[in-house]
Amino acid sequence: MSILLLVFKVFLVSFFCICYALGGQSSIGKWVRRFLGAGVFGAGVILLSILSGHFGIFALMAGGWYIPSLILFKYGVNDGKVWKKVLLRGVYGASLGLGGLFAGISTGNIGLGVFQVILAASGSIFFGVLNPFAKYGDKGVMLEDACIALCAVGVVPFIV
Repeated sequence: MSILLLVFKVFLVSFFCICYALGGQSSIGKWVRRFLGAGVFGAGVILLSILSGHFGIFALMAGGWYIPSLILFKYGVNDGKVWKKVLLRGVYGASLGLGGLFAGISTGNIGLGVFQVILAASGSIFFGVLNPFAKYGDKGVMLEDACIALCAVGVVPFIV
């Protein structure tokens, strides 16, 4: 793998994480998370699949899955029932991880795709339910969001 390709893959993950964290702030707006971050990341995944010679329907689905996933699946519940929050966080994380599964199918690395789904779901549950950085206020929330995003997409560019 060339150094330029590696830098591009790290850029994609970093850009998505930053957009996801910033898009969670009410002053910035969800569009940064849902459209800017997901759009650039998805387009990058498709470009990587073309460059690696693995472009096909599953690679297209891998790149195109992030915007609908961020719009369709919700994770918030404030009725005090932890089991609901765990369930919704798990479904939300798994939905984001599904892009990694599509990438894994497109390249024949199904094990890595399954790993991405598990990592995304468990990261969403851990950081979204336990809120380990809550004591740091808004910066802690942004850090938790960045960790959720890293768990959701961190492996995908390295699958394609």
